[in-house]
Amino acid sequence: MERLVDYFAVVGYDFGSEDKDETLRGKVVTRIPENDWKEVPYTPGIELFCQPGGWRLTHKKQQPTFHVSVLTNAEGKQCYCAVHCFPEPLRNKSPVHKAKSRSNSICVKKDGETGGTPDTQVVDDHVDDDMCKVTNENEDGFDEDMVEQQKDASQTYAPKCLVLLSRIKDFKVLKNCLGLVYTVYIEGLTMSLENIIAKLLLVKVPPPGSSVLRFSIGAADKQALQVPQTTALPLTRSSVAMLLRQLGILNILNILCAALVDQKLLFYSCSYNRLTEACNALVALMYPFSYSYPYIPILPKHLLECTSSPTPFLIGVHSSFKQNLHELLDVVTVDLDGGVISIPECVTIPMIPDPYYTSVVEALTKVLCPDLVVADHAYPPDHTKSSEPERLDKEIRAIFLRLFCQLLMGYRSCLQVCRIHPKPVIRFQHDQYLVARGFDTITPISNEFVPKLLQSQAFSLFVQEKGPPFRRLDLFDEVVSKTLGKIQSETSNIHEALKNVKEIASELYMNENPNHVPLSERIPKPNEGSMKRLNQPAFPKLSVTAVQTFMEENKAGAEKNHVKRRSPPKCKRVPEGIKPSSFSTWTGTLTSSSRRLEVLRNCLSFIFDSKTLEIKKIFQAVLRALKSRTARCALIQELITYSKSHPQLDNQQFDYIARLINNALQDSSGQLDEHTLAADVLPVITTFYRKLCPTVMQFLYTVVQEHPVWSSSAFWENAFFDDIQNAIQKLYVNKLESSTQKTKSRITSPTKSPLLKAKMALKEGNLKRDNQLCMEIAAIELQDWENRSPTQQEEDCSSEEGVVFSQAMHNAQRMVFMLVPLDASRNNRVKFLRMTVGEENSSNSYFTSSLAGSDTGSLDGESGFDESQDTSGDVAATVSKFVSKFVDRVCTEAYISNDHTKTLINKVPLLVRMQMESLQDVCKESKRLPPVKKPKLLQPSLLVGESLHMPNALRAYLAPDGRSTAVGGEIGGPALLPAEGALFVTTYRVIFIGTPCDALAAEQVVIRSFPVSSLFKMKPFSVNDVPHVAEIDNSLQHGIQLRSTTFQLLLLAFDEEVSTEERDQLQTELHSLRYPPTIEGAFAIKAAIQSRFPQSRHGAAMRNKSDSISSNTSTINASRMGGAKTLMKQAKRRAGLNKTNRISRLIMPDSKSRTLYHTPGTDPSMNVGSTATLSGSRMPVINETMTKTLSEKDTISRLIQRASEDEYKRLGLIQTENSKYRFSRINRMFAVCRTYPMAIIVPMKISDEQVKSIAHCHHQGRFPAIVWQHPSTKAVLLHSSGIRSRTASSLFKHVSNEGTVGSSSDEERFLMSVASLASPLSRPASSLFRPESTSSLSSVDEELKLSPSRGGTPATAVTQSVRAPKGRKWGTLGRSNGKNTAEQINKTPILGRRQLVHPNGNGTMVQTALSSDTTSKASLYILGDKAQMKNLKNEPQGKILFVPLELPEPKHIRVGYKSLLKSCLPADLPPSTSLQQQQQQDATNGYLKGVQDSGWLEQVSMLLRASGVVVDVMDIRGASVILAIDDGCDSVPQISSIAQLLLDPYYRTIEGFQVLVEKEWLSFGHRFSHRNRFNDIESSGFTPVFLQFLDAVYQVFAQFPMSFEFNSTFLEVLAYHSVSNRFTTFLLDSDYERLEAGILFDKNESRSSRSPGRHSLTSTSSISSAESVRGDRLIKSLWKYIDCCNKRSPVFLNPLFCPDQPFNQVLRPVSAASRLKIWPYYLCESLSEGPTYDGLMGELNSGTSHNEQEATETSEVWGGATARRVINGCYDNTRDAQPDYISTLLQQIERLNKELGTTDDSWQNTWKTLNTSSHQLSGDITEKTRRAQRDIRSLHTLQTEDIIVKRAAIREESVSSETGFEDIAHTLTPHNSRDAFDTASLYDQFQANTQEVRTFEGNLWKRGAMIKGWKLRFFVLDTTKHELRQYENKGDNVCKSIIDLKDLESVKLSDPISGAPKEVDENAFLEVRVSKRQYHFIAETEEAAKQWVDILQGALQ
Repeated sequence: MERLVDYFAVVGYDFGSEDKDETLRGKVVTRIPENDWKEVPYTPGIELFCQPGGWRLTHKKQQPTFHVSVLTNAEGKQCYCAVHCFPEPLRNKSPVHKAKSRSNSICVKKDGETGGTPDTQVVDDHVDDDMCKVTNENEDGFDEDMVEQQKDASQTYAPKCLVLLSRIKDFKVLKNCLGLVYTVYIEGLTMSLENIIAKLLLVKVPPPGSSVLRFSIGAADKQALQVPQTTALPLTRSSVAMLLRQLGILNILNILCAALVDQKLLFYSCSYNRLTEACNALVALMYPFSYSYPYIPILPKHLLECTSSPTPFLIGVHSSFKQNLHELLDVVTVDLDGGVISIPECVTIPMIPDPYYTSVVEALTKVLCPDLVVADHAYPPDHTKSSEPERLDKEIRAIFLRLFCQLLMGYRSCLQVCRIHPKPVIRFQHDQYLVARGFDTITPISNEFVPKLLQSQAFSLFVQEKGPPFRRLDLFDEVVSKTLGKIQSETSNIHEALKNVKEIASELYMNENPNHVPLSERIPKPNEGSMKRLNQPAFPKLSVTAVQTFMEENKAGAEKNHVKRRSPPKCKRVPEGIKPSSFSTWTGTLTSSSRRLEVLRNCLSFIFDSKTLEIKKIFQAVLRALKSRTARCALIQELITYSKSHPQLDNQQFDYIARLINNALQDSSGQLDEHTLAADVLPVITTFYRKLCPTVMQFLYTVVQEHPVWSSSAFWENAFFDDIQNAIQKLYVNKLESSTQKTKSRITSPTKSPLLKAKMALKEGNLKRDNQLCMEIAAIELQDWENRSPTQQEEDCSSEEGVVFSQAMHNAQRMVFMLVPLDASRNNRVKFLRMTVGEENSSNSYFTSSLAGSDTGSLDGESGFDESQDTSGDVAATVSKFVSKFVDRVCTEAYISNDHTKTLINKVPLLVRMQMESLQDVCKESKRLPPVKKPKLLQPSLLVGESLHMPNALRAYLAPDGRSTAVGGEIGGPALLPAEGALFVTTYRVIFIGTPCDALAAEQVVIRSFPVSSLFKMKPFSVNDVPHVAEIDNSLQHGIQLRSTTFQLLLLAFDEEVSTEERDQLQTELHSLRYPPTIEGAFAIKAAIQSRFPQSRHGAAMRNKSDSISSNTSTINASRMGGAKTLMKQAKRRAGLNKTNRISRLIMPDSKSRTLYHTPGTDPSMNVGSTATLSGSRMPVINETMTKTLSEKDTISRLIQRASEDEYKRLGLIQTENSKYRFSRINRMFAVCRTYPMAIIVPMKISDEQVKSIAHCHHQGRFPAIVWQHPSTKAVLLHSSGIRSRTASSLFKHVSNEGTVGSSSDEERFLMSVASLASPLSRPASSLFRPESTSSLSSVDEELKLSPSRGGTPATAVTQSVRAPKGRKWGTLGRSNGKNTAEQINKTPILGRRQLVHPNGNGTMVQTALSSDTTSKASLYILGDKAQMKNLKNEPQGKILFVPLELPEPKHIRVGYKSLLKSCLPADLPPSTSLQQQQQQDATNGYLKGVQDSGWLEQVSMLLRASGVVVDVMDIRGASVILAIDDGCDSVPQISSIAQLLLDPYYRTIEGFQVLVEKEWLSFGHRFSHRNRFNDIESSGFTPVFLQFLDAVYQVFAQFPMSFEFNSTFLEVLAYHSVSNRFTTFLLDSDYERLEAGILFDKNESRSSRSPGRHSLTSTSSISSAESVRGDRLIKSLWKYIDCCNKRSPVFLNPLFCPDQPFNQVLRPVSAASRLKIWPYYLCESLSEGPTYDGLMGELNSGTSHNEQEATETSEVWGGATARRVINGCYDNTRDAQPDYISTLLQQIERLNKELGTTDDSWQNTWKTLNTSSHQLSGDITEKTRRAQRDIRSLHTLQTEDIIVKRAAIREESVSSETGFEDIAHTLTPHNSRDAFDTASLYDQFQANTQEVRTFEGNLWKRGAMIKGWKLRFFVLDTTKHELRQYENKGDNVCKSIIDLKDLESVKLSDPISGAPKEVDENAFLEVRVSKRQYHFIAETEEAAKQWVDILQGALQ
């Protein structure tokens, strides 16, 4: 029997302590007994827990308190420290002595903190009262009353604690005992405290199951102690019910799950008792689990640092200590008083899976609120109340006990016996249990809670406690065995469930209250006034000797008081309970059809019968079937059967079996059956072998070593203990059989005997992994253990140890087999060994005495495997170390003696050495085997001038990517990917060519290629990191991802024969080809040199190799420069220190000694010198060679023609009567602007000197140049770059700056000249509009008349159709005859409604508003970047208007394109879902969502809107436009080209589009090489500006398919070859550089054919058919190549082209992003021949086609030339395989002409003949169509007005102007208010219904980065979305940034900050703090700042 109290102590304040920390000033005054008990040592440090908040003196008398702390010793045993604390007054000397000696006083602070000087002397509190008694004698003449008053004022109290240390968890009894001691003391009773304490220490508590103990400690008391029935169940009384009321149901579930999955928990409360009860209640709810981590319900303040422990804990802390706790980042805090729990962001608490979670919540709700059960009854009972607290407590515990029984159902089926004697060692098989219960990752009820629970320490202790099959049972075992089936059936019936809860709760209640008779007790308590007495005596000092004397006297009497003891429960067989029906040893949740298993068996039969042909047919199907768990298990079973009869294999059988096993292991990687499958494979791979020579055998395990499972310690431990269990079963089966023969009485039933079951299983060979049978055997052995003699017990232990030792030796040998590589010279095997320091132990046991568990006691040092030794490069040492650690760990856990463990560890190095020696011969002979026959490599077809750059092709596999094409499945088509082939690198392309791996699925040749110059990203990867690539072949190790800007992706896995050096060489060569050091490295130049000098194909002048490139950093995307480096670069550029020669931009760093261009007669030294000389000048001086070239007459003539002279003549800009413009040759020597053409169109009034002066006013000298003229309005469109800031600041300031270079006066004269030449004021409004534009505007007025907002009534709905004139071609395919189609259109359309006419009678309202005839004065619009335009001043007379535009910057284009490329070419394989689910996923998270998030289409929409402004301004307003944006090389050609395309139908032809690209992009110097990143030195990244322009053209083409002569293929060819570098057309950045490089003109080209498009569809001349079809000649110009392709076939023809229709004159597309389409160029591909853009002339089909045999066979089947053919969209080129109807007819006509022998006539002539003789089709346009056209045109015009009006108004608000526009909108509004035109209201008709919420808005100064400083921005507060939006100016549509206010923490006014603008108010600073950042703002005024703070604080609340 245990003592009720082990120790009694008195703890008081330590006045003599020198510790500065007052919380430590406590000491044990008295301890009884003084000597420790043998069985229970004394626990030191209890003074900290007596006063957890610290020991302090007070002036106020406190009430006595009681609390219980839990103390845990080093062995994990708990004792309870009951503390009764009360204040004790201090008795000091008289005030007389105090006054005389200040040093004898006690300094006490008013707040309770003590303090004093070092000489403070305090009277001991344990002295006689007479010594401190104050008498009436007044020695010094002090008055007695005065002394009493001073005494009361100076009274001080010190805390005194009575402490009991007990192992009995009955806090009520301990409290009563301490209360009795305090009552005797405080009441001054005559009882002896020593006698009371002696009797208390003699009280013995009977064992569990005894009757009530009644006792008395001699203080006139009667007490009773109720002993529980069992200590296995926790005691809670009513603490669980209290905890549930404090926190609630959901919070209780959260903290319970957190405690079970080993999370840190911290409780807060202002009551110490509540902390103890809450912690006790939580641990009780965990039953049947126990909590083994640090458990401290009351943590003293001095030990708060324990909360920073890295291990989990359950700690309670007083609420007053919160401020002392910091950085609780991973701790779940629980506020018991407030009922709130806080879970950090980094902590994830898994919840109980459904349906268990729902049932628990429902049951708890019904138990806590029983009225809910009858709330819906028609006649509810009168009184429905919940149970009393203690019974409610047990009901709650019963609910959680039921929950754990359900979660652990069938757990005993997964218990594994490792040892039986001397004590059982049980392990739990987690993976099998998860599969059996359906908690794996595949089933729908998958959840993280159960897997994490199984890995927790609580579950490990549960297995150790509940695992043995023969032990004492408790309530959990009874519930699991008896009522679990009932619980499962009651899941859906809450009423039956509550009944079961009541039954379990009754048993829990009976455990704590076994006696129904109420206990009668008498506990004296102190009177109410006793604690308020002024003269409270001090607690007497106890005599330890007296207590010992009383204990001896009372000992005899105490022993007589014995209690009737019940018999203790006996050990029983633990029932197995219900076994999950889904649990099976060999089957899991995945099933395979019987047909697949039959195919597997047939394949193995074919392999062992050596039927090669049959194997090849079904082998791929078998590999796919191995993805099923059932198929993998069936494979191993079949191989075990064959291994017994066919252990020796031939080479072919060996390879096939190895591949099957490798695939099975690969497919099981990461699955729950990985370890099980690998353990079953071990006997197979150590049995099969092949003979390499008569004396050398190679076993199968040497070729399956590359899997990570072999280097996993967890796997080897599981396999080891599986073998131990099987061996122990066999051991005891034989023993039980022999003993059974002697005693037949052991077998009661033959069918149920475990011995018979074991014998039958042993005969059938199914003894493996039979856990239940082994548990039955263990139960029999444990039951008979006590009846055996010590000798027999020792023999059993010895035999078991021998079995374990032999299995450890066997597994060590297996580990050596699997870990020692076949070729020890190659160290690549070491990287798979995860056997270094830090490998986690997967053992179930957390309590082990393993020598490997610590560094000090490890056997590694003795064995020579110390971790400090560097053995990373030695395979033998690494393997030996790993195996030795494994042996040490498992032998210690299996209780093997240290001697046996050391012996086994010492043998490991010898085993490793022997294995390596034996493998040397095997490796040597295996290399002599003939190589495996691999598919023959197909050779690619090459272009003219193209050659193999790397002579050796690299064998590789092309893996499928995330595009879901060519992989079969639900999408359809054959499974073309993965494909096996080779990678070729040529001088022009990167080509993969191969055949599908699954030959039965497809036999076509797969080709995927792209130009090497378009390489965007190169990323090596490990195949193991990409699962779907690793599934192709287990031998694959390395791969590479090549992504192209032509939207091609090569995801390649290299064959094992490709060496590391070859992979590194591939990356190096690709980098050198992608970024050539000189221009000669481009394929267009290199091919020309090879064709001219074929013998010098590999000459030294081809390229200079750059420095070696590391394979680890071979990603093509260059990293962005840091912020400091960028700022320094910008500063140098502004200071003029970073201006280098433009020519040196294309020279690599290691090639500075060479010139950029190798032109004949160029001296390299001269170029170098000129570069150095001109680096500091404003523009580099042209060298002598270039000057001589530019002076040649022929060159000048060509350059003039290159400058689009013919095009300007067509536009009427030059060589016309009364021409206002001239063709200036000011840039003849490229001295003014290097990026401009030689000749420029300028106004006639502007001289060349003025042009030079104007050039200095613009960036890079790109002055305004005229590029296009409107045929009707005569408005012109001009190119230029942005105006320099100094010029802009003085523009229109009326300050004379004449005489200065680049003065703004020349700029003003130029702008005024352009404005005067195109002023719309000189023409009447009727002639201002083109007929089509007038029609569109009239339609807008018709809509306005019906608008109710105008205040009028709608007119009568009388409509009259607007019909097209008779004779107009509709739907025809004829060409334009060059006549003005405006003559065929009615200039005054008939309107069905009354027109709203302006009072002056001149046109409609919209015409008046847009024509600017009466109000608008602007004749020139300058469109520029918003950041620049806002600082410009308008011209005083209003003729020039500056309009800011919002356009995508190059960096935004770059980022958007990168996102677009990733979305269209995802590398990750999509999930295998149905087609419908995949489409839904694409819309939410797929590539469609990615395209939207990239912002690419939004950028294209912005371009279309900006171009629409130019169209409307020139076509409707009749004003000229200057595009002055940035450097004028990117956005300017984009907008200008699109605008001209919309305005001029000529540019929508093939010839016109070529002219447009030549003029806008090539002549005016778009930096193709820079933007395409042709050189990697100064480029900031690939920026596809030209591609974005082509995308915008495609969008226009998609909306107006009848307005274009060319189709989408034409645009795709331009996009492809703009980055391919196959042609010289798009090389370099300007005509000057092309001329200097010698590639601008073809020397063999005649002057008559130099202009682009001369041989296009519109040309009457023709070239010979032989010349047009020839593909064996090198073509350097893309335009010439297009002309030849166009002559050959109508590949670029758009059969819907109708040039004569009126709607084709001016196009106004819808620019909304929702109306834009994804260009098919981004998505389509052709795997049959690669990209089709390189073989349009048949260049790649000159040789034998790879698929010729297939095509021939198909033709023979279907018969002749009319054979049908199956077309696959991802494989075939659908345009060639299935052309449109018109192209097909033209091809048939051409074929028939050849058969008839007639003259070979080109298809253009045939088409022209058909087009001329075709009948003219006429038709009426429906009103619905006409209405839609009018709406689109109106919307387009209104968008233009919105941009011009609103943007101009924004700009005017930011510019202080004295004579500028005061209200821009006023200029567009008529003066008559009755007919006033409201542009905004008209614009609102087309706005979306969703409006932005603007709660508050205004200007604020915002602080940016430290260097950027403060900037004034416009902010809008949106309280609906809880965000603060930032705009650059008021009225901007594009939000620059958003501040998320969802995590807003505080808003307040702040002090001024240094660096703020000087003009701001010092009181207007405010600070906004969110969770992740702090923002600083400055309002305009102090009142505005306060208003912002008030509104933001309102949003915070």
